Amino acid sequence: MSNPIEIKISEPLHTQSPAESVDTVVKVNGQTISEETIAREMQYHPADNQEQAYFLATQALVIQEVLCQRADSLFVNQKTKLTLNTDKKIEAVLEEEVAVPTPSEPELRRYYSQNEDKFRTGDLLEVSHILLAAAPEDAVMRQQLKEKAYLLIEQLVKQPKKFSKLAKTYSACPSNNTGGSLGQISKGQTVVEFEKALQTLPEGLSPHPIESRYGFHIIRIDRRVEGKLLPFELARDRIHQYMFEQVQRRAISQYISLLLAEAEIEGFDINTPSSPLVQ
Repeated sequence: MSNPIEIKISEPLHTQSPAESVDTVVKVNGQTISEETIAREMQYHPADNQEQAYFLATQALVIQEVLCQRADSLFVNQKTKLTLNTDKKIEAVLEEEVAVPTPSEPELRRYYSQNEDKFRTGDLLEVSHILLAAAPEDAVMRQQLKEKAYLLIEQLVKQPKKFSKLAKTYSACPSNNTGGSLGQISKGQTVVEFEKALQTLPEGLSPHPIESRYGFHIIRIDRRVEGKLLPFELARDRIHQYMFEQVQRRAISQYISLLLAEAEIEGFDINTPSSPLVQ
């Protein structure tokens, strides 16, 4: 089987009999996990509180134990695999018992056609703006600048060539040195409020100022270069990898749920539904 998912637990699980420790709190098919073992594991499971960290650590150790027990049973006559470290032993049992179907060509193409936005390059915009800056909490100044922005827009409608001059005079953005030009920008390069406006505005001067946390922007979109769709042939390998890993994770999760449902777990409620493994 190819490309098994590697499941790593922070350290090998040390199990002991009840006679060996008085602070044991959890048993998995008769094997015990002590408070000390859980406490060591907790450092690898950051959480909002100690209770959650304790649960996550115990859950990880219980899962590790049922997988290792299954490996010991499965490879009882294979000494090489029985001597593997914990991570390799878990990897071996998952590779042996979890069948993961390979996505078919129609499935790959269906995913591509249903998720074309994921394979499209973003639009490039050539944008110029004039920023009339005001602090977010200064409501009076913001109202004054909003009115001023409308006056400047009226002026630019009549004299569009004055944009550069007005940017140098009024804009609080460093782009005032280049006449307000921001050059080419793409998604994610500006604040959310500004970017949201750019997505809907046509080329040319916006008839309304756009408000952001910085103040009011007079925006002019000089050019819009539409993004291009990546051909299926170039996206195929990425789609295949993604779909395979999704199915693989789901199959492994179901397999682990089955092992946990069949295990006798004492001292810990792992909340595992008893459901058949779906391959």
